Amino acid sequence: MRLLGRRAIITGSSRGLGKALAVKLAQEGCSVTAVARNQDLLKNTVEQLPTLGNLQKHKYLSLDLMSLVENPRPRELQSALEECNILINCAGQTTHSLLPRLDDQAIVSTINLNLTAPILLTKMFYKSVIKQRSKRETDSFKPSVLNISSILACSSHTYPGTSVYASSKAGVARFTQCLAEELQGRLRVNVILPGLITETDMGSKALIPSPPTPMELILQTAMDIILDESMNSSCIVIDETRKYNYK
Repeated sequence: MRLLGRRAIITGSSRGLGKALAVKLAQEGCSVTAVARNQDLLKNTVEQLPTLGNLQKHKYLSLDLMSLVENPRPRELQSALEECNILINCAGQTTHSLLPRLDDQAIVSTINLNLTAPILLTKMFYKSVIKQRSKRETDSFKPSVLNISSILACSSHTYPGTSVYASSKAGVARFTQCLAEELQGRLRVNVILPGLITETDMGSKALIPSPPTPMELILQTAMDIILDESMNSSCIVIDETRKYNYK
């Protein structure tokens, strides 16, 4: 129960990797605020999360993150962020088509959900951390952002039909590194770049000739980053058998 007394807000947690991360953090005592579009799936996620009596309270927030582009500060999201010590930007979508065949709206929505939304959420989270700092003077836990990118952001993993998705995820990785440098430790910001996760809906449909990456390896890496307060600006690639730093 190493995260007892903490609260994490996790986007994309109605299914797939986001849901698995929610379960993993809850098992360590963390209270979870699950965020996604589908309210029914969110309810299902929250109902499945383990709790330790009154010491954990899980919530959900049904929200289309694409709406942040036009309304970057919805009140209910601001309130949720002010309660949290941890932000995990996991929501995302992919494209499986060559650029000339891609619908323009699919390009825009992929960039907005995969890159713009995490940037806006991180900005809101940082502002809430600063606002709440005086109330948390006795709390030694340093607030943390964990971004979920993709191994496709690496130049050594290039596949036809992934140009827009890979570009958005490369942006997430670079955003993480630059922001960590900007903030100089006032907020921990790290990113993991997992390989193909066949246990998820997105991964099972991916037409990529790549060996699967074990979900448990990704979850354990995420926990290691969240719990190790010395980690900042880390960019961890996770493939089918190992994890390593990506420069």
